[in-house]
Amino acid sequence: MSAAVKLGDVNGDGVLDVVIANYGEQSVLFVGNSEPKGGPVEPEVLRGDADGDGEIDVTDVLVLVNHILGHVLLDEETMDRADCNDDGQVDILDAIGIVNVILGMGECNPGGSKAEITPEVLRFFTSLGDFLPAEDVDRFMAIVSRNGTIPICCSLSQNYPNPFNPETRIDFQIPTAEMVNVSIFNTLGQSVRTLTHSAHEAGMYTLQWDGCNDCGRRLPSGVYLYQLKAGHYTITKKMMLMK
Repeated sequence: MSAAVKLGDVNGDGVLDVVIANYGEQSVLFVGNSEPKGGPVEPEVLRGDADGDGEIDVTDVLVLVNHILGHVLLDEETMDRADCNDDGQVDILDAIGIVNVILGMGECNPGGSKAEITPEVLRFFTSLGDFLPAEDVDRFMAIVSRNGTIPICCSLSQNYPNPFNPETRIDFQIPTAEMVNVSIFNTLGQSVRTLTHSAHEAGMYTLQWDGCNDCGRRLPSGVYLYQLKAGHYTITKKMMLMK
């Protein structure tokens, strides 16, 4: 089945030559309206074009998602096209690379072992709910979260150690760039320490609290609350300071 027919004077003799590109077959060159010359022209593999339609779009991403989730088994030819980074396997890195190509934010990186996950890429993956069951999107996003560098949700971890003396660590993550405020409160709801109040890029962060208030004075033992505010998210947890 022919995909395209192109005319041009390939050999410069003033006579139009014909190139016929075929779906799933070798392309053929006819020179000067005579017998084909030379060997057949190998079809070019467009990295990331998983469905072989000549374009890189959302259908290619869906092919990879269904493969990664185990719904479909790709044949050798499709695997070759879907292997965006040309590392010999089709995985989450290829899906991320294809989305970056679609969004105009990058290219398929031959031999690459990393792919940049941006908030735009995450939003693209989330939009696959228009094409896939919700449980499939959730499973795939969990895979993205395990393999990526940018979190898919806002979260505040339990401080460690807890109880603590004299210092404790507080981890949090945000999926998009936000103005972030992390503060410590006593049980009366009074703010005693602001650990950060500034703009943060999407990512994972760690803060340390030394048990002191904003004036540098050590606070008494007891239960304290620490709160993360980022965009429309507000998360609060408890911790215990012991002396």
